Amino acid sequence: MNKFAFMGMLFCSFYLNADEPPKSFYEDRQRGWYWHEEPPIEEEPEEPEAITPAPATEAESVKSKKVRPFSVEHIRESLPVLRDRAIDNPNDENLLAWAVMQRVMLDKSSEFSYRNRNLFLKFPELSEERLMKTSGAALILRDEEIEKNKGDLYARLSEEVSIFYFYRGDCQWCQKQGPLVSMFRDKTGIDALPISFDGLPPTGDFENFRLSNELTPSFLKKLSITQVPATFMVFNDGSEITQLTDGFTTLDALEERLVLLAEDKGIIDQSDLNKIKKAKRVDFVENELQVEETEDPDQVLMDLIRNRFGLSDSEKATEIENTILKERNSADD
Repeated sequence: MNKFAFMGMLFCSFYLNADEPPKSFYEDRQRGWYWHEEPPIEEEPEEPEAITPAPATEAESVKSKKVRPFSVEHIRESLPVLRDRAIDNPNDENLLAWAVMQRVMLDKSSEFSYRNRNLFLKFPELSEERLMKTSGAALILRDEEIEKNKGDLYARLSEEVSIFYFYRGDCQWCQKQGPLVSMFRDKTGIDALPISFDGLPPTGDFENFRLSNELTPSFLKKLSITQVPATFMVFNDGSEITQLTDGFTTLDALEERLVLLAEDKGIIDQSDLNKIKKAKRVDFVENELQVEETEDPDQVLMDLIRNRFGLSDSEKATEIENTILKERNSADD
């Protein structure tokens, strides 16, 4: 029999038997007894799709929305449209519409800037000038104050910690690091002890040095020194030693890392750090941030304004509150 004819007959037999009813076991005993034969899966009828109304077009939503003329919202939405219209068709009417709207925006910006400046003069606790000085005379006084506070802080640290400086005499980075470590010692008053891995003396102004083989192997292993130069902060009572730098480090970075590590170890606290910062950042609403969630967060703002600026039961506080409520209501509309 032809191979293709046989395949055609086999396909037709499957097709003809597809719609036949299931046979009983005795009529279909050649299939055997299938204990675990899966029952036919019944198809669930499809649920009709819910018809949702078409959303309102953008033109309809804009038309129904009420906007106060020449408000910030009006300017923000209209100015780009007026600009594009004037570019496409630069007649007098279109150019005037764009120019007037831009003039209104600039006038509002100037008034806001002027009022904002006066507010900081009236309430200087809000001004950034209080946190970061900008005038020349104030900057000089600030730097002098910071240096004095640093001197007091280093004097306290010198009573608590010292520095171990590990190096090799044939290391070019160590040759540059040595003088910086000696300058760091002279500036802070914190003792620094050079420790050599190859027996050569250190660079910089040091009277003496020690050899690494004077330390026990277990102690050196605990330090896990992978490269030189390396410095460690050591408590003077011998209770703890912590790595300060790994590799070449500038003088300013040495000072900064020492202070941060001292704060991390609890030798100094955050108030000590604030005394040597150039910008003394303070959270203005630190206590208010702890307030629990509320349905009216603007009321927390109004309470803050009244309590902090002495505006309790005044026309000024009422005016500010009415302005906030008016803006909120207009946004809801």
